[in-house]
Amino acid sequence: MRRVWMALVMSLSSVWGLGGCAAPTHGFKLYAGAPEDALASRPTEGDSLQVTYLGVGGYVLRHGSDVVVLAPSFSNPGIPSLVVHGLFGGLKWEPDQVKACMTRAEQLAGSTQNASLLLVGHSHYDHLMDTAEMLQSGQWFPNARILGSATTGHLLASFGLSTRFEEVTKAASRNGKPGGWIPNDAGTVRVYPIVSDHSPHFMHLKLLSAARLTEDATKKPSNPRSDWLEGETYAYVVDFLREKDGPVAFRLYYEDAASSPSVGLIPDDLTQDGHRVDVSITCVGAYEQIPSSLYPQEVLAGTHPRYVILGHWEDFFGNDCLKPPSIVRMTGRKGLSRFIRRVGEVTPESRCVLPVPLAPTMFIPEGSDAPARSGPACLPVPPVEDVVWGAPVTTSGTGN
Repeated sequence: MRRVWMALVMSLSSVWGLGGCAAPTHGFKLYAGAPEDALASRPTEGDSLQVTYLGVGGYVLRHGSDVVVLAPSFSNPGIPSLVVHGLFGGLKWEPDQVKACMTRAEQLAGSTQNASLLLVGHSHYDHLMDTAEMLQSGQWFPNARILGSATTGHLLASFGLSTRFEEVTKAASRNGKPGGWIPNDAGTVRVYPIVSDHSPHFMHLKLLSAARLTEDATKKPSNPRSDWLEGETYAYVVDFLREKDGPVAFRLYYEDAASSPSVGLIPDDLTQDGHRVDVSITCVGAYEQIPSSLYPQEVLAGTHPRYVILGHWEDFFGNDCLKPPSIVRMTGRKGLSRFIRRVGEVTPESRCVLPVPLAPTMFIPEGSDAPARSGPACLPVPPVEDVVWGAPVTTSGTGN
């Protein structure tokens, strides 16, 4: 009885903390394709990094013929549904919704069938549920090796995916100590895991379990609060190489959760290897739950990226990927503006990108000629209609 009562309290806390209205995006510029003031021209496939935001913590990274996927999530149940399933279980993915979202993303950015790697930062339902079902279905990423925590692997075992999973624990950098690279089979992409953590959700409390699994799950998880366990959280550095085992063409840093001070940071062996971070993907959701107001400044101070992508920024409770997004609740317009100001304070030379879900953003190599910018690098735009390459955002959320 006590366990049921605690579950009820946590579920009601979720409603209280997350049930406020999501804020519209009017007044913020959404970029599909890169902002014109940051790029000299539309780059060609061979000399660019294409980043397609799938929403929440999901992305597709493409450089030439290399494709890496960062765990997608499209089902996104609403608050009432999460409360019910947090008490009684029964949470399931929405295959029709997933198919519609992925179809739209691939129409805009290209096929993902040749993805060689799929990275999972942590194992909450909004990062792993759809990913696991998509992989099990065989319709998406059929040849991708899956990298993640031990808990991720134990959860994926219930989907029959153990043979495709690779645990990153031994390769991960921890507390600033050097880690190791994990290459794709072709040797043209390499991944460097970094131990990180996950911010609290509300009032400095975690509303979803932060526990870890030590053995394989015997049935598919169905409770968003107690089955889809967070496990150990990882950030990743992803290098796209110019050729097999060759020099770095693009370096990307990714984390799917706002991290505490002194964790998730790039260790010295990477900051001193001569390769700058080109793109840093940050997490807006729940960033103000990190103490001392150090996120994302501490992470960005260590990466000094040319571009900063503001990820996990849109409301994902009962949203529809084919409709215009709203700003994640409990952050809102003011919170998003504060995040952007923090970026500008620590890396004024970086360019901010607030990406449109499902639409690709193109980044050119360092050293390419780009027009001079004017004004601060990272500030919210004046209150004007949202635009995607100069066109109003349509009901698809992509401007096309």
